Amino acid sequence: MKLSDLPNELLNLIFSFIPTDDLYRQFTQIHELNYSKDFPSIYSVIYKQLFSRTLIIRTAKGVGYDTIRQFYSSNELANALVITSFATGYQILKILIDGHFHSNLRISPNEITLLLRYMDSIEEIENFIKVLEQLSFDSFTSNVIKTINFQIIYDANPTNELLALHNKIKYMMEDMIHKSEKILIQTKKNSKWYQPMNPYLLRNLKELYLWNNDIDNLAMNGFFKCVPDDLKILEFSGNNTADLQGFVLPQSLKRLHLSTNMIRSLEGVDFSKCSNLQLLDISMNRLIELPTDLKFPDSTKRLMMNHNQIENINQSQVPSQVQFLTLSSNCLTSLDNIYLSSSLIVLDLSDNTFSSFREDFFSECVNLKKLNLAINAIDDLDDLGQLPPNVEELILDYNEIDNYDFTNILTLKKLKKLSMTGTGLMFLKDIKFPSTLVQLILKDNEINEIINVDFGNSLEFLDLSYNKLENFNVYGLRLPSTLKKLDLSENGFQDLSNFIIPSSITTLYFNRSNLCLSNNLLSKFPEQLEFIELIRAIPKSVPKLNFSKFHNLVSLNLQKNGITSIEKLDLPNGLQILDLSQNCIRQVSWKSIPATTRHVELRGNPIENQ
Repeated sequence: MKLSDLPNELLNLIFSFIPTDDLYRQFTQIHELNYSKDFPSIYSVIYKQLFSRTLIIRTAKGVGYDTIRQFYSSNELANALVITSFATGYQILKILIDGHFHSNLRISPNEITLLLRYMDSIEEIENFIKVLEQLSFDSFTSNVIKTINFQIIYDANPTNELLALHNKIKYMMEDMIHKSEKILIQTKKNSKWYQPMNPYLLRNLKELYLWNNDIDNLAMNGFFKCVPDDLKILEFSGNNTADLQGFVLPQSLKRLHLSTNMIRSLEGVDFSKCSNLQLLDISMNRLIELPTDLKFPDSTKRLMMNHNQIENINQSQVPSQVQFLTLSSNCLTSLDNIYLSSSLIVLDLSDNTFSSFREDFFSECVNLKKLNLAINAIDDLDDLGQLPPNVEELILDYNEIDNYDFTNILTLKKLKKLSMTGTGLMFLKDIKFPSTLVQLILKDNEINEIINVDFGNSLEFLDLSYNKLENFNVYGLRLPSTLKKLDLSENGFQDLSNFIIPSSITTLYFNRSNLCLSNNLLSKFPEQLEFIELIRAIPKSVPKLNFSKFHNLVSLNLQKNGITSIEKLDLPNGLQILDLSQNCIRQVSWKSIPATTRHVELRGNPIENQ
């Protein structure tokens, strides 16, 4: 039995499992070879399967973030028909129109999205205009295409030719943006020539993204005179707006992004009416104080006010159901007047000037998983008060802690990550860390002794880099067999007589160790290592560095070691990545590199042969 003999119901089922790209290739082959008459049932099924999906017509992906992901998830993109040429998109639309009026194939995409970059060729921009002309065909567009979305990227400096094309595009878009549910307009570099669209035409808009378009107060107030009633997402980031007076927010709004502007005040905006608001981002502005009558809606789950100059905040400005609260990089010194909600999951108070907290400040935060108090003025761990009982990640980096009483930290029953980078710790002694601890980061301190320390039963990563350790001996330390990753870089190790690496380690960082890189040192490393990083390890003159004993080694980084020849390395079979950057290698002997190696980095070497 041939495929064409199968009933349409079964064909539909079969082709529903075929990826969109493969389905499009099959359709193109049948259509171009005019097989549609020979296999009408197969052609019809593929046609209906393919063109009932979302249709995206765009230019090829540029450098950096692909803005199309702002509209669609990875799964949605995988199921969509994505055409990366406006010339091809024009032909696709011709096929759709022809099928609609001259056959019984009255199928249309559930939505069409067009993405144009002005840095594209003039020919491609002209093809984009041809696509708009097809979509402006009234009998087809008004009756068949329900949604037409746009992404316009201004990433080229305006020329007379581009401006003429832009004006034509703007007028054509305004004829059809009443069908738009999503619009994104972004300006890149210094190509400031964005012109706002008529806001009264955006009546069906649900998502609006205006990024880096140099929109000032006057332009903003004019644009938002008529905010769409059903707008759910508004991203107004990277503009020049300083004043929000007259800014009317629709009740339907769920996400509001106002970050990276020059907003100095939130006066004149009634956030409380946005009863559906879930996310509010006003980070990276110039806020110093908040209006006393300001109230964010209780529906707000994520509130981001980081990177401002806020000096005070009151209780009414903390939403009662907030889950993610970010107040980092402000000028806060105290929050003793605030009572936190049990709904909090993540709290970031880093980069302020807190020195202490009310004893019961965190007591109600029973659902808090991550607490970031880095870069403050905390010098006594007791001043943290009663810490959240179920916190899993605690960050205390770059506080000058001089009290070594860890009691309130060590009693945390669910702590998985503790980071105390740059806190001035000089030793660890007689400490029993929580058994749940998975990551312990103590880098950039002055630790010179570790005595009688129990690291729990679950530790996987221990970072002791940038300290003053002169020896490292597992005896006297209770390191669990779960420990796989160890960083001992930038310490002051003196000799190998009191140096033992735990046998469980599979990833070792040992950069600038103060010990000569020699076979004697390598003999101290566990044989099951999979990743070794030895940058600036001061190699000792030996006939050959023997790495062959590390049978599981996958990646070896030997940057900046003065190595003169690859032949002086005995490398294991199975090695996949070898980094020899910035050494003194003049000749490359490929026979010395295992056949399994798929990446060799040699930049910064005075190589003479190619």
